[in-house]
Order: sequence, then structure tokens, then C-alpha cells
Amino acid sequence: MVNRALTLLPFPFSDLKTKKKRPGVIISSNAYNASHYDLVMMAITSKIDKNEKYIIKEWQKSGLLKPSAFKPIIFSVEKALIIKKLGNVSSIDIKIIKNVLKEILSDLI
Repeated sequence: MVNRALTLLPFPFSDLKTKKKRPGVIISSNAYNASHYDLVMMAITSKIDKNEKYIIKEWQKSGLLKPSAFKPIIFSVEKALIIKKLGNVSSIDIKIIKNVLKEILSDLI
């Protein structure tokens, strides 16, 4: 799997007890992905409220079934848990991912 790929995977909820098949985007670099057993990913949600900042502009082109948004949640997952690739994030939406990462990690980078 390569970065920018939208995938379907069993996503753990914050209680770490419940899982549901959800889309996610690979945000780790291709170099990282080639040398590790896991992938670093960002969550995606189709539950969008009116104040949502991180809406995916080209959701259909990316392989999503519904309008969706990036969630500011980063996690790692074993490559073997990926169910399938849905598509790739567009260049326009990569800019949104970068904004999410800046918000989450602004004190570290």
C-alpha cells in the first residue's frame, strides 16, 4: 500500500473494544511503508456537521460512497488488516490532510 491510498479497514473506536469497517487514508511515507509492518493512517467519517473544517472535496473521485471528511485522528494498523483499496486522495484533498496534521502537531513541528 502507498501513501494517499484510501482503504477500507476494521476501525477501532475510542473505547478500543468495538470495531467497524470504515475508510481511512494512508499518511505514512512510501519509504516508511516499505520498511515497516504497519501503516500510519488518518480516519475518515461520513458524519459531517455544519462546522466541519476538513471536508473531502473530491470524495467520489477518491472512491468514497458518501460525502466525507478527514477526522483529526491518527493511528497505526498492520498492513494485513487492510480489507481493500478504495482509491487515492486527490492533490486538492492532500492539502486538507496537511492542514489537519498542522493542527494536530503544531506544537511538535
